[in-house]
Amino acid sequence: MINEEPEAHVADAVAGLAAGTRDEQMAATREVLGVMPPASAALGAAMVAFMRSDDLLAEIDAYGPDTLATACQSGCAWCCYVGHAAVSVPEAVAIAQHVAALEEEQAARIQARLEDAAERAQSLSIHERWMLRDPCPFLDLDEARCRVYEVRPVRCRGWNSLDASACEAGFEDRGAGIDVPTNRLRFAVGTSTEEGQQAAFASAGLDARRGRIAEAVLLAMAEPDLSERWAAGEAIFDGICADEEG
Repeated sequence: MINEEPEAHVADAVAGLAAGTRDEQMAATREVLGVMPPASAALGAAMVAFMRSDDLLAEIDAYGPDTLATACQSGCAWCCYVGHAAVSVPEAVAIAQHVAALEEEQAARIQARLEDAAERAQSLSIHERWMLRDPCPFLDLDEARCRVYEVRPVRCRGWNSLDASACEAGFEDRGAGIDVPTNRLRFAVGTSTEEGQQAAFASAGLDARRGRIAEAVLLAMAEPDLSERWAAGEAIFDGICADEEG
């Protein structure tokens, strides 16, 4: 079992999974971009990443040792207060379409939260938002549940903890540097899926950058032709690029 192997073997397993995931996601994304019409290209790219990452994560959960079982569950949202989540253009489009399909009152509440979060992102640094425990605008604060769970970003899908109490301690004391134990294989799936997508986007001349989540989704909600503009090579995330933040 992975947790009984020497550290070097664990690192090799993580690196191997990361490389394979990245390459396969890049190929799958290129294939989708090659067949989808511009109006559907962004949503198609997002969905293939969501499905592939979910399949890999399910395999890790099914065949991994009990000691690497995630402690994450519905109603546990300590990691949803990082204050600086980021999404790709396709993820922003997928989330915007999901929000548009919600009940009108719920969608309006989410939009108001997005606008508040966007204002903070423009005026506060990543560190300041982290210290303020700025919640994700899609987090239901009463139920501690994600309101866009089905289309949550791939980075969120791979995020995990083996000890919820450590997450809570880190939330309560931001300056303590709490070490949260994680399943590195799950993290590798999230980050490598994202990297594979970015490589495919860049090779196709598309905006491969990640945008600050609130501003990115607001943009996608306000501009229905965003997928077509992105597919035409427009630099969608100018001015809201999370990759340029310090």
